[in-house]
Amino acid sequence: MIIPYLIYRNEWKSVFFIISFIIVFLFLPIVFIGVDYNNFLLIERWHLINPMNQAHILDTSERSFHSLTTLLATLLVKDCGDWHALPLKRNIADISIENLNIVINVVRGVLIFFTLYFLRTKPFKNITVKLQKLYEISYLCLIVPLIFPHQQYYAFFFIFPASTYLLFYIIYLYFNKNNHIIIKYFKVKRITIIVFTCIAYFLTNSHFILGTFNNFYDHYKTLTYGVLILMTLLAICKPEKLLTEEQPTHNSL
Repeated sequence: MIIPYLIYRNEWKSVFFIISFIIVFLFLPIVFIGVDYNNFLLIERWHLINPMNQAHILDTSERSFHSLTTLLATLLVKDCGDWHALPLKRNIADISIENLNIVINVVRGVLIFFTLYFLRTKPFKNITVKLQKLYEISYLCLIVPLIFPHQQYYAFFFIFPASTYLLFYIIYLYFNKNNHIIIKYFKVKRITIIVFTCIAYFLTNSHFILGTFNNFYDHYKTLTYGVLILMTLLAICKPEKLLTEEQPTHNSL
């Protein structure tokens, strides 16, 4: 995901080093496990993460799977092959597997195309504002566990940059240099951002905060809903709002 972004940002040196190290690390295990077994592992890994793999249309073989493929399967197919499902209704439709495949790929395409909303500049143009870079990379990392199938809990560590950005956004927007709350910033829209950030926090961390109900979280895929809320908040909380809030701090950001 990061390589197309670096190409878009004219970071060709970084692209060269990343591709070089990927090749080295993919084939370095040959020294220890041999050519055949290493190739077997690479092929099996590709089968697990290949978004076009037909076996992943109904990506519900394990209860702990969370991604858009899994969420859409549970919502749009009544009998989605989830043997761990609770006897609680969660589907809102019952479409064919072929139509489900179309819906999943359309949604993936929309999320990938939506990247342009966060880039906001023409191709092959580098930027120097670090906050903008964090904003762009946050979205790229955020959609990784959404658009790829077979995603476990640990894959959602990719939401860390987006969570960090939103936390910074809220702290900077609501506190002055002396860390006193600025009353004039408490508008309905901005309070709403805090409320939904808290909701997203609990949805993405519910397995750790209140693990007693893990079966319900996995049944309704609440983790994925939390990430979708984060994505919406990220789209709303644009860095320009911070950069124009106090002009003297523009360079430092």
